[in-house]
Amino acid sequence: MIDDYEKYLDEDGYPTEEALDLIDNWDMDNIDGLFVFVKNLWWSPDWGWKEEVEESNGREVKIYSISTGGWSGNEELIRHLKKKELFWEMCLSSYRRGGHYKFDDRYWKYVR
Repeated sequence: MIDDYEKYLDEDGYPTEEALDLIDNWDMDNIDGLFVFVKNLWWSPDWGWKEEVEESNGREVKIYSISTGGWSGNEELIRHLKKKELFWEMCLSSYRRGGHYKFDDRYWKYVR
């Protein structure tokens, strides 16, 4: 568990190379931890990050609706999530122009 997220942001609030490397090499057995990490680096999560839980086929599904707000630091985080191809294919449920993404873990639980 990471306690000090500030060290993963530079003086202007952008994710550091160390933070981006952590995302690139994240252990995907801990997808919840990945979302926690990225959320703690996200600019304006109170506006651009929403989490919900719903039930689907008797299972709990976590849904993450996130918006970049056009901020390049958030867009960089998205670029690094996208590099995780299996994660991207299994967890991205929708995208809207303007930097609006919706992820969920419903299929990830079946393959992991």
